[in-house]
Amino acid sequence: MIKYYKHNCDLEETKVVECWILSNQESPVIKQMLQDVWQEVNKDKAFTDADFNQVFLSILGKLDYSEAKSPKRDKVKSMFLPAGIAASITLVLLFFFLVFSNSLTHQKLTTNFSEVQQVTLPDGSKVKLNANSTLSYPKDFKENKDREVWLEGEAFFDVVHQEQHQKFIVHTTNLDVEVLGTSFNVKDRKKKTSIVLNTGKIKLNLPETIGSSQQILMNPGELVEFDQNSNQLLKKEVDTDVYTSWRKNLLIFNKTSLREIADLIEENFGKTVIFSQDSIASFAFTGSNPNDDLQLLLKTIARSFDLQVEEQEGEILLKPVGKHE
Repeated sequence: MIKYYKHNCDLEETKVVECWILSNQESPVIKQMLQDVWQEVNKDKAFTDADFNQVFLSILGKLDYSEAKSPKRDKVKSMFLPAGIAASITLVLLFFFLVFSNSLTHQKLTTNFSEVQQVTLPDGSKVKLNANSTLSYPKDFKENKDREVWLEGEAFFDVVHQEQHQKFIVHTTNLDVEVLGTSFNVKDRKKKTSIVLNTGKIKLNLPETIGSSQQILMNPGELVEFDQNSNQLLKKEVDTDVYTSWRKNLLIFNKTSLREIADLIEENFGKTVIFSQDSIASFAFTGSNPNDDLQLLLKTIARSFDLQVEEQEGEILLKPVGKHE
């Protein structure tokens, strides 16, 4: 549908898209699709009739009817003359409007494996984005409004406090992080979200499934982790350097299991680690390594535990030296 919107479809592809729209005009699938898009663009706002009418009027004001009568489209549309054809086209235009308007008002920063980037937000706050992560944020924060960003992956935030005390909110898959001005690390991967607070104070807005307490206040040096799979919440004091060292191009491990390191390798380097024996995954490693040097990390682990490393097609096998499989 995005390709269709950008007029990049050939004739056959155009027929497929338009026939699907017209033949499914009464289906709840289109309605659900619009609701999903709305929730993605406006995560904290319900999809109401007033919103629909407002967007609909905007579309009518911008719609170029001469383009709608292009020969390529008329040939297909002439095959369908149901009473609700106008409603179908309105719905799909609304879908495209929501997607396109989001791209106009928001910036998206995405990092590749082994890549770290830093960005300064419109309010002067700085964000360091870890590998294999995505940050979405408005091109301009509105005055007297909350400052909101959306994170998938991991990032370190150094938030500037505003004179009018506007909140800064980080939306993740499982919970929202709310601050005024502080520095903290957020990691949102594999249905698990963890927050480590370096300075200042944080308020976490938790999902309703966690229980009666929907908010948690954090102090410096604390970690809060929510696991969506088990619906469990963990809060404890930690060494913040261990969890935020990546922003200084360094990985610090303190009795960290090889299973946890394997997860980190998959998240940051896109490699799957396989253990020839389950017991190897429980080995605890203490040390440090450059954030972007996977080969050095593997060599260090291999020497520490007398292991052999085999790499092939995106997979890394760890097994005891001399073991044949």
